[in-house]
Amino acid sequence: MRLQTIFLKNFRNYSFVDFSPSLGLNFLLGNNAQGKTSFIEACAYLCLGRSIRGISDQHILKFDQDYFTLEGIFIGNSLQQKTTIKYLYMNSSKEKKILINDLPVNRLIEALGLQKAVFFLAEHLNLVKGPPNLRRNYLDVLIMQINPKYYQDTLEYKKIIQHRNHTLRYGRNSKSLNLQLQIWDEQLIELAGKIIFKRIEVIKFLRENLPKIHGNLTHCEETLSIRYQSPMVFDFTKDFSLQEIIQALQVSFDKNRNKDIQYGITTIGPHRDDIFFELNGKDAKIFASQGQQRTIALSLKIAEVDLFFNKLGEEPLVLLDDVFSELDQFRQKQLLQFVKHGQFQCFITATSLGMIDKDWIEEATVISVEKGTLIK
Repeated sequence: MRLQTIFLKNFRNYSFVDFSPSLGLNFLLGNNAQGKTSFIEACAYLCLGRSIRGISDQHILKFDQDYFTLEGIFIGNSLQQKTTIKYLYMNSSKEKKILINDLPVNRLIEALGLQKAVFFLAEHLNLVKGPPNLRRNYLDVLIMQINPKYYQDTLEYKKIIQHRNHTLRYGRNSKSLNLQLQIWDEQLIELAGKIIFKRIEVIKFLRENLPKIHGNLTHCEETLSIRYQSPMVFDFTKDFSLQEIIQALQVSFDKNRNKDIQYGITTIGPHRDDIFFELNGKDAKIFASQGQQRTIALSLKIAEVDLFFNKLGEEPLVLLDDVFSELDQFRQKQLLQFVKHGQFQCFITATSLGMIDKDWIEEATVISVEKGTLIK
């Protein structure tokens, strides 16, 4: 599906927008703080039902306004197939309403995954060198678009972790502590197994496809590998069943129970796991330059596009914000070649046409962004 029309009211610095982009490649051009990134965020919000920057709905509101409306009309392979997704947030009641084809739905999960998005923001530089929670969140957002039920599993998992940690902190002197932990563990381990199993499916795809993608971006001068890291002792590179991972979790929870009681936290589970990147045989977190970090993040995004097509037979909406900075000409050219040959709709932001090859401009729609207005 592709975004045919987008309607914004009081979203970020946009007072009102009713805009129909090209169904192919769109360049968003403008100086900083004009609304380019906000437009990218609006497109992603339609796909995820929330800000991709982790910002609350209250802070997405245009200054001094009490509500925002965000609506997108998506078309499928057949022009007769249309899906309208609408979000209305009221600050006075802290309430968000969701409508699909003008019919209200009660849960975000009903809208999640109707349209897929791959998005690159400046914050993704932190994927390599930032804290583990950024990489876990990256995986979770990717997977919930493929499998919306995964979103529900992660929410339930977080609730049970909170209950278990509360028990560990305030019930350590209780005679029934082990019984209470056993009750939480029975629920937690099954959810943890499902979450890790889905994560490994994605990591396996990335492990197989990232080396070639990254090689294309770097003239085969750099090699990139990825693996899943966990404090649990388990070989994640082998083929395994869901039941095997659940059994391994049970052993790990039993082994770490005294440690959990001592520290008052749950030390095993997907909330403690991480992704490890190796660049040219070295830890990318330590040795990758800023330009190399950006290239790793871009390689991941290109692999995501392939993942959606491989798993679902669908091309996602591709949103690339400030993607050209710190990329040399060869890497820029390789990225644009990928965009050109893709069948997806793409939005790329830039501050100047000078960094874009003229041939690309002729084949694309150029959109000027200035003070919250869009002009073709």
